[in-house]
This record gives sequence, C-alpha cells and structure tokens, in this order.
Amino acid sequence: MKYPLGVLLSVLIACVLPAYAGGDKPAPTLTVTPSASDLKQSKAIDALCQAIDKASKKLPHRVYVDMADGMKTSGQWKIFKDMEAAKKACEDTEGCYDSCTLYSQDHHPVLAVFFFSSPSGDWSTSVNYYFRADGTVMKDQCEVRRFGAMDQSALEKGEDVQPFLVKVLRNLYYDPSGRMFYASPARFFNLDTGKEVPEPGYMDGQWPLFTKLSDLPFHSMIVDPK
Repeated sequence: MKYPLGVLLSVLIACVLPAYAGGDKPAPTLTVTPSASDLKQSKAIDALCQAIDKASKKLPHRVYVDMADGMKTSGQWKIFKDMEAAKKACEDTEGCYDSCTLYSQDHHPVLAVFFFSSPSGDWSTSVNYYFRADGTVMKDQCEVRRFGAMDQSALEKGEDVQPFLVKVLRNLYYDPSGRMFYASPARFFNLDTGKEVPEPGYMDGQWPLFTKLSDLPFHSMIVDPK
C-alpha cells in the first residue's frame, strides 16, 4: 500500500508520476504487460545508457543548483564549474535542495543527474535522465529514499513492526516522440538490512517527467562545458 504525494498513474505497475514547477504533461496510459517490441526497445536503451554511465567519469560537465530556500515554487538556478564550487556556494544559504550535474558528449548533453530533497530531510530522490542526440529523453532511472516504511504484511497480522528507510528503484522508457512506452516494476530495498523486500507501506516520492532537454528548469542557462 502506498500513500502518494503526487498524481497516481492508474496502472497495476504502481508508479507515482508528479507534476513539476514549469509545466507537466498528462501521464500516458501504460499497458500492464509490455510487448516483445517494447522489451526489446528498452533493452537497447539500457545498453546505450550503460555506455553513457561508463563514459561519464571522463565526460565534461557543469553543475546547476537551485538556490531557493525549499519553500518557493519558482527556481533560482545557478551554474557552477564543479560540485566543489557548488557546495562552497551553498554553505551560507538555506537553499540548495535541488541540483543537477549535466554531462556532455561531443558537445551534446547526454546525462542529467538530478538530486531532489527537502528541508525536512526525511526523503530524497535522485534521477538520471538519459538523452538522445536530438535532445529527447530515452530513459529516466529513479531512486526514491523515504524514512518510515513498514512491513505491510506484518502490519496486517497485527505484529509489532519497526519503521525503516526504504529505497525504491524504477525505470521509465520513452520513444523519440516523448511517449512513455514502458515502466519497469518497482523494486524495494530495506536500507537498514540491505535486503530487497516486498512492497512496504510507505509514502512515495515525486520526480518531474522531463521528456526533452528543453524541459529542464535551467535550460536557458546550459553551456557547452567542452
């Protein structure tokens, strides 16, 4: 059982797909069982993303940070040469809850690594957005961490349970038109034990559905890191 903060996409593969400041799109309808063609396409995308991950350590990049205080809906994004410079700028501010490291290959952005958090500190969401050469997103890989998850089956049996820190992993796949054609089943991990677990009772996280480079909140600021 989940208690989503955002809009629940009504499919059996439960997946929260929230809005994001700056505009969102209606969540598409997904089939419960993906076709053989969808699975083949998702595997091809996975191979491309793995190659980007492998190369990312050596790719030029820039860091973008929202300096807003966490209570504002409009962003105050600034660009930094690297994470060290970004952290230094954030030392004397109450903001910096959202950030992105944008990696480029052959002068084109290929990977945006976002980290979202809140002043409360009880949740965080990290999302990797992988781009095609034309600027469309082919995959987003999301990890939600949330305190307070509980063993749902134990609760239903009336047993004493201890809340734990849950990690939820999901992958969403897009075709070049921006249509989401496949969402992988969510996987759940108890970070207190390090073990994968059945779906617990927890409050789900949120992340923005960017389908193209121009959707990024700091798009007008993007520079080629060369």
